[in-house]
Amino acid sequence: MKTIMIKKNIILSIIVSLIFPISIVIGELIGTIIGEILYFIYRYIMFLNISDWMTVIGVKGVQGAIAGFIAGFVNVFVYKSFHFKSTIILPTILLSCAVIGSIIVMISKGEYFNKLTDIMSLLISGYVYLTYLNDNRKEE
Repeated sequence: MKTIMIKKNIILSIIVSLIFPISIVIGELIGTIIGEILYFIYRYIMFLNISDWMTVIGVKGVQGAIAGFIAGFVNVFVYKSFHFKSTIILPTILLSCAVIGSIIVMISKGEYFNKLTDIMSLLISGYVYLTYLNDNRKEE
């Protein structure tokens, strides 16, 4: 009976991880908006002299962190007793493909700074997502 319950938990965890692409895109949109608002506050209200490259890095960092948090939150909200290893399979594959695609575009088109910030955002998203899931998992 316990084997059936474990298999059911693994299958449900994989199904719930299908929400990851949608939640990560929504999180990136929200993160971009919040990052731009922070940039506006720092630049035009606090009158801090922030260079453009620091702004891009800051916005991408905020975007990645919020995207990972929202994706993790949605996953835990939908299914609280998830199986950790089976929940991270699809997100790991998707984030790896996105990083590899960014590296290929970076090498072929020479857009080094933009693609490096995209890769940074993806890695931050994955790290925050995995950390959030790890902190909220039940004993397996």
